[in-house]
Amino acid sequence: MNDNKLIAEFMGMEDHQEMGEYVTPNYNTSWDWLMTVIDKIENFIFDENNSYNVTIGSANYCVIQDSNGNTIEIIKDNGNSKLDTTYQAVVQFIKVNKIEVLISKLKSADLDGETTQYILEQIGMDYQMYKQLNVKYKTK
Repeated sequence: MNDNKLIAEFMGMEDHQEMGEYVTPNYNTSWDWLMTVIDKIENFIFDENNSYNVTIGSANYCVIQDSNGNTIEIIKDNGNSKLDTTYQAVVQFIKVNKIEVLISKLKSADLDGETTQYILEQIGMDYQMYKQLNVKYKTK
């Protein structure tokens, strides 16, 4: 699963190796695996002004909210289990975080327009979308 690989990378587990042995990440099927990710998210600080809180509800919903009030919310749909709902919220959080890190690096780099355009094309983002994100992140 690509999403399990994404989570493994977020957790710092390169090539799914743990103590020299191959380990199959089971974030999507095991609360034990997934809760280690929840712990990391709650202790994760993207910048000095932002921390995160994860709420797993009894009605099979999961909310990951930052200290600025931005929310990633997955609500039970079509019979998803609480584990699957939480897993989907974690995957979405990691994907959004990767974009935020990339945008932060792009903004801090001294790049010419052509290089910035090339990077944006490589990640599938057009310049208009980048400008909208740039405005959003300047107001934080």
